Amino acid sequence: MRSKTWTLHAISLCLLPLLTAGCLSDNLLSDHPSTSDKPLEIRMKSYIAGSTPTTRVDAAGEGMIEEGTAFSVKFAQVKENKNNTDYPDSYEGTALSGSVNESKVLSFNPPAYYQTTKAKKIKLIGWYPASGTLSNGAVSFAAIDGKTDIMATSLKEGSQNSKFSGITFTHQLTQISVKVYAETEAAKNLWGGIKSIQIKDKKQACTLTLPATSTDVSSTTNAKVSIAFSDDGKAALPLVQENPADNKVINQGESAYGTSNPLALGVASDGSTTNAVLAGYAMFAPVAANNSFELTVETVSGGTQTVTVSAGTDGFAAGQSYVVTLKFGSSAIEPGTVTVTGWQTGAGTEIPV
Repeated sequence: MRSKTWTLHAISLCLLPLLTAGCLSDNLLSDHPSTSDKPLEIRMKSYIAGSTPTTRVDAAGEGMIEEGTAFSVKFAQVKENKNNTDYPDSYEGTALSGSVNESKVLSFNPPAYYQTTKAKKIKLIGWYPASGTLSNGAVSFAAIDGKTDIMATSLKEGSQNSKFSGITFTHQLTQISVKVYAETEAAKNLWGGIKSIQIKDKKQACTLTLPATSTDVSSTTNAKVSIAFSDDGKAALPLVQENPADNKVINQGESAYGTSNPLALGVASDGSTTNAVLAGYAMFAPVAANNSFELTVETVSGGTQTVTVSAGTDGFAAGQSYVVTLKFGSSAIEPGTVTVTGWQTGAGTEIPV
């Protein structure tokens, strides 16, 4: 899985007589900016900066994002007042519904427009998935499912005279993939396979608090959302039993692994390779430096074991993807290695289970 940072740039077409000559500017607009005080639709060209993504959106338009796949977003907006000097204290109550199509163009439905007075500004801030609910300057999401990313833009400002450009969605969650192996054939037989793996207390609801409408959009810190995760009713978050590279189900034999069809452990070979097999992945709240989280591992013959994974001095950060490898020994499960991979590249450490 690779880094998926979505950047949205305004684009506009030249006047029709010039199109036949191949003229195409950096703005795709429903009206030419020189037309006096007419509605001008906000549309933006989108692309993914950085590494090539390898993940998918599901049929409902949610999940992890792949370049060239249609997906839905929402935006809060606030419009500069009549005196062209400041903004109301609150965002408009109804969020704008938008979508990015296969050609990577973001548009709103119904259409959203710049203010008709060309110098009057509008501020926008967006989020994904579109299921987030806007109320009183905050966006609330139900308990995360481990499969659906949460992303948000910074607050941006535009007008007919200075159109929107460079809107970027950034990840708010961290991600882990879990691999498993036995150090010997005897250890493999001792444990008997994996029925399930869950992340303790990480099925949390979360809220994005939007910056104040008066925020200076040039501030790289203040113009961002802040995120909080609820501890009320939190539960264990099951691993998504799929490969994050393509969302294909992880099979044991001819069908998906589970309680009645446990996942067989890989077995280390001559101490030189682990032969670890993928058990699944999940996205959840970032873990602060020097903290930890717990995996609950249900095995066929060894019962249910709790494994503590240390976040180390760098933590498990938003926008980072980690591979956690669990080693099944003759008497215990140890977190063998933690490797930073996917969204960003970095160093890792060994964790025994």
